[in-house]
Amino acid sequence: MVRRFYGLALVISILIFGRIFPGTKESFCLYLRTFGIPDGGCGSFRAVKSLSKFDVLTSLRYNPLVLPTLIFIALYPLLNERFKLLGILMIVALFFIFTVVRAIFYFYGLDVSFITLPP
Repeated sequence: MVRRFYGLALVISILIFGRIFPGTKESFCLYLRTFGIPDGGCGSFRAVKSLSKFDVLTSLRYNPLVLPTLIFIALYPLLNERFKLLGILMIVALFFIFTVVRAIFYFYGLDVSFITLPP
């Protein structure tokens, strides 16, 4: 019975960590620092920090994939094995697609708030 709450406990822990960890202006993204191109994970920490302050719109602007990922993590213990695998594959595919779309917008210099990194 307790195992059903592990996912929710993990999400709450992530949000508490985002709330107490001091933010910086510099990006934590290794991919962005190495290649100079934003990937699908860029803005995730800022999105978690915004979610910890209950600012959902700003969180979605930083990285729209963080909220669905946290919801999936919270529900993970309740899913059967088939849906667990399907969910993991969907999250990985979404991050891959988001990385490609973000790179295309980055190379063409287009500015769309859900795709590019906010200032």
